[in-house]
Amino acid sequence: MTKEETYNTHVYVEGRDRPLPVGMHTDENSEICSIRFGNSFTLNVVTPQDLIALAQELDTFAKRAYELHYGGRDDLVGEEMARIQEILELHGGRSSPPDVVDQRPPPAACWKDPSDPVNW
Repeated sequence: MTKEETYNTHVYVEGRDRPLPVGMHTDENSEICSIRFGNSFTLNVVTPQDLIALAQELDTFAKRAYELHYGGRDDLVGEEMARIQEILELHGGRSSPPDVVDQRPPPAACWKDPSDPVNW
């Protein structure tokens, strides 16, 4: 049996009423980490180290964007964190309401054959 990591989430994007499903997958047969954005785009990152570097760059960009849009107001950061915590508590630790989470396809539908790069 192949060891693998699969993680699914959703993100709100411009031009969509509903959140976009994002599926992430890797397994022990390859260092490639695939991130699938709905049915439109798949990003295959060569190694977990490269994925960590990308995550750090995204974190830096997110903080700079937050600073730009909200002027570095610490009170907004606190408000945002309180709002996020409230949402997590309201939905039992999930960041999305149950009706959104429950509508995602099961992992088998997202990753028909994890060893086949066409399905990544």
